[in-house]
Amino acid sequence: MKPRTLVFRLLFVVPMIVTACGGGDSAPGGDAGAVAGASRDGSLIITRADGLYEFTIASGDIRPLVQPDEPNAFVLDPALSPSARHMAYVVQPPPKVVDGIYDAGSDIWIADRDGSNARRLFEHEQANQLVRYPRWLDDQTIYAIIQVIESTDGVTQATYTLQRIDVTTGERRAVLEDVVAFDVSPDGSRIAYARLEATSGETLQAVDIDGEGNRVELVPLTEDLAPFNSPHFSPDGERIAFAAADQNMPLPTGQRLISSNPVSATLDGLPQDIWLVDAEGSAPQLAAELKEDIPALTWGGDGEYIYVLGANALYEINLGNGAVAQIGEGVFHGQLTWAPGA
Repeated sequence: MKPRTLVFRLLFVVPMIVTACGGGDSAPGGDAGAVAGASRDGSLIITRADGLYEFTIASGDIRPLVQPDEPNAFVLDPALSPSARHMAYVVQPPPKVVDGIYDAGSDIWIADRDGSNARRLFEHEQANQLVRYPRWLDDQTIYAIIQVIESTDGVTQATYTLQRIDVTTGERRAVLEDVVAFDVSPDGSRIAYARLEATSGETLQAVDIDGEGNRVELVPLTEDLAPFNSPHFSPDGERIAFAAADQNMPLPTGQRLISSNPVSATLDGLPQDIWLVDAEGSAPQLAAELKEDIPALTWGGDGEYIYVLGANALYEINLGNGAVAQIGEGVFHGQLTWAPGA
């Protein structure tokens, strides 16, 4: 595996709830949230600081789904299998020091759709090995990024390998290197992924599911969009939505205020917006200008809406008219996935 010695991305995030527009167990503003999602079926599985929650889009109701087994652990990256019968997610236990070595690694767990019958599929094999962003190919196969960070003579090296994991046996094999975010197409034939380039920056590419064959550069370096976050195929597989920052914008300075609450957070990088590109390549088009901090996104089941979880709010983007509604609370460095109605 090829090391990154100068520029690398850490795949660990710390989720933290940030109230955007009110609190409680319903959408902000009560009726406003319900109206915004009234015609949308399904729900969103969302990370919060204390586990996974299910957010019903039509009503704004929210209920706990998965809680960590030990204090100060994080549950991240929910993903549903194509049949919607199974769920994968990442658990990052609280950091430990074992034999003088600090370890903040993470593991993959799988469970039934309701969070029951949970079992660990992948346990990190060395200190600080991180696994992130599981995606199902089918009910027996998961793809995920394995990140390894090592320091030698004061030089930090990071490797990012997209791996294929057999759910039954746990057997793994490498598919692609230098992958920092990705998605699997609905028909299971392609991978869209953000690639960390050898020089500097990132590109968005697509390739056959085995990592070989027809490779398409969807968003090159010349578009000045980076870093990429949360690429996702549309339900019909024809488009890819992703979060990215326009590198031509002025750099943010200092602190920023999150919504109207007296909570501030340092921006990790350039504020990101939501973009769309054809799955076979086209000029990227701006879908929504959010200026969010590492937002995560998912498509609604009909492909007409995109849902985005940012630090400021949970957003619903109507792709038909471009309207953006805030339908729930924000989560700092949170993730989400859409789930069909029961």
